[in-house]
Amino acid sequence: MQNQTTRIKETIRTLQSANDTVSKDELFTALRRNTDDFEAAKERYETLRKHGEIYSYPSGGVVVVRITEDQL
Repeated sequence: MQNQTTRIKETIRTLQSANDTVSKDELFTALRRNTDDFEAAKERYETLRKHGEIYSYPSGGVVVVRITEDQL
C-alpha cells in the first residue's frame, strides 16, 4: 500500500513540475505505464482521495488532481 501511495504522489509531483497542473487522465495514463497493476493503483488513488490525502476538482473541462499536503 505504501509503495503505491508513494508512487501515486511522486507521479503527481513529477507531472506538476512539467506543467503545473495534473489532470486525472494524465495521472492515470502515467500510472498505466509505470505500474504493474493499474487497477490496484486506481483503487489506491480512490482510497487516498476519500481519506483527503489527494483531492480533485473540475477546471477547464478536465479534473485536476492535487496532493493535499503540498497545498497546505
